[in-house]
Formats: sequence, structure tokens, C-alpha cells
Amino acid sequence: MSASIHDVARVSGVSTATVSRALRGLPTVSELTRQKVLRAADSLGYVISSNASSLSTGRTNAIGVVVPAINKWFYSSVLEGADQILRNAGYDLIVYNLGGSEENRQRVFNRAMLRERIDAVLILCRALLEVEQAVIADLHYPSVVVGGRFDGGISVSIDDGDACGKAIDYLAALGHRRIGFIGGQTDDSSSFSVSRARNEAFGAAMAEAGLEVDQAHVAYSDFTIAGGARATEQILSDAGTGAGSGTGTGTGAGPGTGLPSAIFAACDEMAFGAISAARRNGLRVPEDLSIVGIDNHEAAEALGLTTVAQDPLGQGAAAARILLDALRGSEPKPGWIVTPSELVVRRSAAPMSLTHS
Repeated sequence: MSASIHDVARVSGVSTATVSRALRGLPTVSELTRQKVLRAADSLGYVISSNASSLSTGRTNAIGVVVPAINKWFYSSVLEGADQILRNAGYDLIVYNLGGSEENRQRVFNRAMLRERIDAVLILCRALLEVEQAVIADLHYPSVVVGGRFDGGISVSIDDGDACGKAIDYLAALGHRRIGFIGGQTDDSSSFSVSRARNEAFGAAMAEAGLEVDQAHVAYSDFTIAGGARATEQILSDAGTGAGSGTGTGTGAGPGTGLPSAIFAACDEMAFGAISAARRNGLRVPEDLSIVGIDNHEAAEALGLTTVAQDPLGQGAAAARILLDALRGSEPKPGWIVTPSELVVRRSAAPMSLTHS
């Protein structure tokens, strides 16, 4: 059975975090402690010969990437953008898939990061718990969050408030006043920070446009096609029109309030589900119901979805450059790097004057 970082910590008489810092050559560890850890690691055979050079340089040439899931277009696009930059600089990516499980989150932050010996961390679309932020801070990993704003650290994302405002302003300009919303669930500590940001941005954008939010036209679900379909079914059911199944998770004001003339979805995948649910209930898009999304998913053009586009490939590349600068000795200041968003008009939304009496 091979030795673990916990074995090295026990033999050297220090914490696992100190072992990790010592093996990475960070200046926060005294030379006396570093040598003690190196001797313990060598005696236990913790570092195999192929990695021996990293003990002297303090670098593993590996970047950890924390992702909520590995099967999403946004995440894979960010990874591709980061990998293009990091690969050219001689770095590999180690992906930590949180997988939606609390147990898996604990595994990643309490064991995997200590064991794998990485140089920096890229975090995608996650509102980290305080204990998880403490793990990264204690290990002195340079870190960047991509896809959501992270106060107190470095983050790269679009301005969700501005992006949502573009969508609502566009629908309002088309004459829509009854605008529904399908947003992301935010009822647990592991939820996307972007869900909360976009949910709040919808209300603010409606108020800015002088429009009222009808709670019968609002529903929440997960950021998936199926989730968007369930939320749309809930809106149709609560509005008292159509054949909505009532299986969504939104809160309605009761039947008889009438359908919204448009729905804004907090992500394109949810918008795809909204289109499917609308058609299943006999509604034409956009003749009976206009639908707008956000992201510009790779399938959005094929499905004719009007959306507010962002560039996850570019966000991943920008985050990778920040991490490389930090590893080369610069000290990036905490802050929010805002990347552009742009309204892309296709055929899923139409003017009220052309489609509604």
C-alpha cells in the first residue's frame, strides 16, 4: 500500500496542509520544516522518481479545475479555453468533479486537493462554502472563479445584471409587458452563484423597464432542458391556460391570470425546454409565446433561439492567463473581471403587434 500525504504529515509531525506547501516549495514554510517534510516523503516513498524534480522546484505543472459537472457545454468550453493557454505553458489540468454530492465535495476539498499536489485552482460556477475557501487559502493556491462573481477573490464572468437587462429591454421593446421567468434553484448551499445572480437580475431588470412581475409567471428549476420544461409547465398550469402538468417548482398566484406573452430563461438549456413545453401545450413559438435565453449555447443557432451571448472559451483563457501570471511571481489583486455579453436576435421572439391581439 503506497504512502499518503497523511503518512508524511504523521512522520514529519506537521499538518497535511503544511506538507502540501512544503512539497510545492512555497515561501510560507521554513527551510527547516521543508527539509523535515522532504526527508519524511523520501523515507516513505511518497513521491515517485518521475516527480522528483518537482520537489526541488516546488512545481507540479498541474492546475486543478473544480467543476459542478463535466457534461455541460459551458464547463467544457471554459476548460477548452483554459487548456489552450495552459498547455502551451507546459501545464496539465486535473479535473475535480463535484458531481452534485455533498460527500463528493468533501472528498475534493478535504482529500483530493491535498493528495494531488497542484499549483493553482480554477473554480467554475460555484459558490464555495467557507470551509472550502479556507482549504484553498490555507494551501496558498492561486485561484480564479469563472462564471460568477466572487467577492474577496478573483473572478471572471459576464455581468449577469447587464445581460438580463439586455434580454428584458429587448422583449419590452417588442411590446411585451407580461414577461415570465424560469430561473435556477437556489435553495441549498451548493447551488450555482450564477442562479442567484440571474434570479435577482430579472426582478431588477423588470423594475428598470417599468414592468411588474406576476408570480404566476415565475418558476424555478435546475439548469437543464428537462428543468426548463418543468418550469414552463408550471407557469402554464398556474396561468390557468394550456395543459400544464403542474409538476414544476415555481410559486403561482392561482389560475385565471392568463399566459405571459414572453418567457425569459436563465440559461439556454432551460430555454430549449421552454420551447419544447410550449409546443407540447399547443403554443407556437414565437407566434403565441416569445422565448429568450442567455449564454448562446452551441445548439442555440440551430434551434433559432434569441439569446444573450457570452464567451466561455475566452473566459477560460483569461482565467488561465491570470493563474500563469500568479505562478510567475505577480500578485493579482482580488477583483471582478467583466467579459462582454451581446444580444443575438434569432427567431424565437417576435413583436407583440405581429403576434398578439
